[in-house]
Amino acid sequence: MYVKHGLMYLLAKLVPVLASFISLAAYTRWLGTEDYGIYTTLAVLVSSLHGFLFGWLNIGAMRFWDAEGVSAQAMQRLMGFVVVAMTVMMGIVAAGYVLWSGKPDIALVFACLFGSTVFYESLQRVNVVTQRASRYVALELVRTLVTLG
Repeated sequence: MYVKHGLMYLLAKLVPVLASFISLAAYTRWLGTEDYGIYTTLAVLVSSLHGFLFGWLNIGAMRFWDAEGVSAQAMQRLMGFVVVAMTVMMGIVAAGYVLWSGKPDIALVFACLFGSTVFYESLQRVNVVTQRASRYVALELVRTLVTLG
């Protein structure tokens, strides 16, 4: 079982890496310099904020999921609450950016990227902890296709 799951997780990580090479080639050809700069800045900002704001949650979920006295439902409720709370906070930050800069399109893209990243990563953490490898791979492939689109 561990070998099978390991190979499935390897596939789930390999496909997005290959897709990012394809998307990099496409984005650098289709987007102008300023647009590509905005896109990469938003992607790095979302990734950094996700790591900073949610790194503790992912580690806690892995460590305490099966701990005595902590039920799976309690962990899922905690993760759901934190995901919603942080997404709302980042929505408020995005709204403040709109008021400050007058650029709602950038703020909307940031808010959507942040919310979808946080939701996706939390869901994938649940799939890893509960050993749902096939569901993990399927979601990773869907995410890759959506990202390429």
